[in-house]
Amino acid sequence: MSNIEVSEVRSCGDRDAFIKFPWQIYATDPAWVPPLIIERKAFLDRKRHPFYQHGDAALFLARQNGEIVGRIMASDDPNYNSLHQTN
Repeated sequence: MSNIEVSEVRSCGDRDAFIKFPWQIYATDPAWVPPLIIERKAFLDRKRHPFYQHGDAALFLARQNGEIVGRIMASDDPNYNSLHQTN
């Protein structure tokens, strides 16, 4: 079994791979309704999406033998945390 490497998304190519990864997972699922790629790009756009005016997020890709096998987004929303008294 090979090790899995996790790396932060830093390039446009990695961002596109992050966005398009679900197509690899759900390609054969007839019930899957894919999101619009343009909408996903807008959602992750730090300069335009309103979330990034007060929050922050980091995207990560997991690779095994160079192939993407997973993705995750870690986010921090201080407004939510303050409202719900959470961290």
